[in-house]
Amino acid sequence: MLGRRSRDPNLAPLDPEVEKSLRALRDLHSRVAHLSTSPPIPLVMADEPEQKPLLKNHFTPNEYTNPSCIRMPVVTGHFEIKPSTISHLPNFYGKSNEDPYSHLNEFNDLCTTFNVQHLTEDALKLRLFPFSLKDKAKQWLNSLPSNSITTWVQLHHAFLTKFYPISKTMEMRNAITNFTMLDGESFHEAWERFNDLQRKCPHHEILGWQLVKSFYDGLPDRHRHMIDSACGGTFFSKTEDDAKALFETLSENSQHHASSGRRAPTNPFNAPKKGGIYEVGHSVDVQGQVAAMSRKLD
Repeated sequence: MLGRRSRDPNLAPLDPEVEKSLRALRDLHSRVAHLSTSPPIPLVMADEPEQKPLLKNHFTPNEYTNPSCIRMPVVTGHFEIKPSTISHLPNFYGKSNEDPYSHLNEFNDLCTTFNVQHLTEDALKLRLFPFSLKDKAKQWLNSLPSNSITTWVQLHHAFLTKFYPISKTMEMRNAITNFTMLDGESFHEAWERFNDLQRKCPHHEILGWQLVKSFYDGLPDRHRHMIDSACGGTFFSKTEDDAKALFETLSENSQHHASSGRRAPTNPFNAPKKGGIYEVGHSVDVQGQVAAMSRKLD
């Protein structure tokens, strides 16, 4: 005999995985509840006209940001760099006749004269160096990729690579190895100019003994004879350091004799001759005028 429940035609079929079906129903209810609480999506009126940009907007610059190539280190604390400090920085314009090593030396010397609270030496140089560049040099710095420089070593290496190209290095090396004393140049002037060439190209990588020989070969015969006489004819038997010490001694003597020769002559008739005419001092001229007046009076 069938019961009352078995006579109901709407009975659900037997579900062998009741728990799985229950989880699916719970997920469906949670998604429906989330959709009911989310804000309504704004509807766009079909008849609303589309806002087209004006013609002038295509020619007007947008908001401009200048991304720096230097990624400044993180600083904890407040710091202040005074405008007077920036105004005392040396300037480099990127011209071919400028010396990048000289600029770096002046910049480093200035940075050692002061310190800024909460800034390391590296961070201070990274912040100040862009202010020392002008014109072409500043344009080069701004053309570098954003955040490509993170340390002072990277910045000054990139600076030297740009403004001290390989061609300039080769030119300076040739000037050192093929050094020649100029006409009318004294020994100490030639020695100072030779050392100045090395300072302008500290990465010349020329060996010390080659430097000594280059300077010796560039001297005229009379100066080479002077050097040979000073060391008893055994110049090439000396070491590199001894040869440089000899050059320094001869340079000091040459400078001393040059300063002694520049003293003013006491005799006015020993004044330098110009155009075949000896110039006479003011005292002789006055004496001549007095003698002429005396003759008139007589």
